[in-house]
Amino acid sequence: MLSLGFDAKRALYNASGLGNYARTLLGNLVAQSPEHRYHLYAPGPKDSGVNPRIAAFQHPSQVLHLDLRLGAHLHRTLGMRSQVLRDRVQVFHGLSNEIPLDLAGSGVRTIMTVHDLLFLDHPETYPWLDRQIYRLKTQSGLAKADRIVAISRTTRDRLVHYFPQIQDRLEVIYQPCAPDYYLDPWEHPSETSVLPEQPYWLYVGNIEARKNLRGLLKALGTMPISDRLPLVVIGKGGAEALACRRLGSQLGLDIRWIANGNVGSLRSWYHGATALVYPSLAEGFGLPVAEALLSGCPVVTSSDTSMAEFSGPYAVLVNPKDAESLVEGLRKTLHSEYASLQSRQNARQAMLKLLDPVHLTQKWLNLYQQMA
Repeated sequence: MLSLGFDAKRALYNASGLGNYARTLLGNLVAQSPEHRYHLYAPGPKDSGVNPRIAAFQHPSQVLHLDLRLGAHLHRTLGMRSQVLRDRVQVFHGLSNEIPLDLAGSGVRTIMTVHDLLFLDHPETYPWLDRQIYRLKTQSGLAKADRIVAISRTTRDRLVHYFPQIQDRLEVIYQPCAPDYYLDPWEHPSETSVLPEQPYWLYVGNIEARKNLRGLLKALGTMPISDRLPLVVIGKGGAEALACRRLGSQLGLDIRWIANGNVGSLRSWYHGATALVYPSLAEGFGLPVAEALLSGCPVVTSSDTSMAEFSGPYAVLVNPKDAESLVEGLRKTLHSEYASLQSRQNARQAMLKLLDPVHLTQKWLNLYQQMA
């Protein structure tokens, strides 16, 4: 039996992105190998009514350690050594670009998952202070971690570009989707009563400049009205979202704006869409693309990105900075082989093989065993 430690802050407090990654991995591990002991460390509170996600971590193999001390967020980075040693943890896994810095020399082996280096590749999209914090935590973690795991080959290549000295400690393990996405969407549809009755294109994700929703709207604005489908946007955002709403109105586009919490199951939105359109300029992985393909939804996404890396011939790849390329990609989803039932099923089968949660979870278990 292994004793494994995890930074569970994101699993408890992030609704999407890094939170989804942590929750899915932790759930898959305990389901596949309940014989191990999984220690989950996060800042408080203990009251599950304050944070309903706490109730999800109640498996007998899991031990949730909530730090209620003043400065718990700082202890998470600098003061974990005594707790981890007391729990006899053999391997500690930092799930989001960082590990506790005081574990070096403790005898506890460490792994750090790196999702992306977008704060280095696209610094203009991050506030100055956030960039400094991300840089410091990432650089310190990379220097101290015994093993580093990137969630895509694209992220691996960016790591090698900036930090070539870590190559011999670096490997790739893809990110699985949440369990529901592995259900056959034709045999096990999600229940929802709010889908549009007419065909629609779909955008899913936070609304920020790097995601390039504004570029998509500009491309739609160049299409004849008779060629356009309505666009459903599911996501949240601040100033960029407001700017996109104004632009959509100015261009006379038919857009349905929906906040993340008001959609029910995303599987049904993916399955009902003519295509997911995900023209992001850069991602660490691009989970909506994988979710859509598993849901039987055609995809239009960006070439030369992590999304193109794993979706390959099963998506329509476009230049996200070129309106004509985007428009041509949208038209392909209306009149080409990508829209056929056979193509959707073929794409789903390819993703089931590539992102098989049993296979990916076993990779993690093998790595923990090797390091313990």
